[in-house]
Amino acid sequence: MMSVHYYDFLKKPAPSTARAVDGVDAAIASRRPSRAAELLNEITATGSFELDELARTLVVTDATLQAYLSAAVPIPLERQLCLALFVIERIPSLARKGRKLRAQVQAAIAFQEHATETHMQPPATRIWPGVRGD
Repeated sequence: MMSVHYYDFLKKPAPSTARAVDGVDAAIASRRPSRAAELLNEITATGSFELDELARTLVVTDATLQAYLSAAVPIPLERQLCLALFVIERIPSLARKGRKLRAQVQAAIAFQEHATETHMQPPATRIWPGVRGD
């Protein structure tokens, strides 16, 4: 009997019936923007900050900032952290979203640096076999 694990489904890419749009797979193009991209677009929509000021804050060129805004280029984790700190310090109305982004970026960096443990098996149960906790 063949056993199928939940994790096997995560490893396989989902079949895509979408067609390519301007050289970009439509399935990728239709993904929800990242939390950082949403926050960056929200900041620019308020008009409180000029684009060149945001570019200087993120330590990128104006062209790179435009690429981030158009979702043509994903925002690197280091720039996302800069964005989160900027929002926390300078935009009180969006500080909560900035803290969420900062926590997400910190978790992603910890995972990339292998600071978090990954397991091949599910965690051990606290209940011994045959003993119920009724």
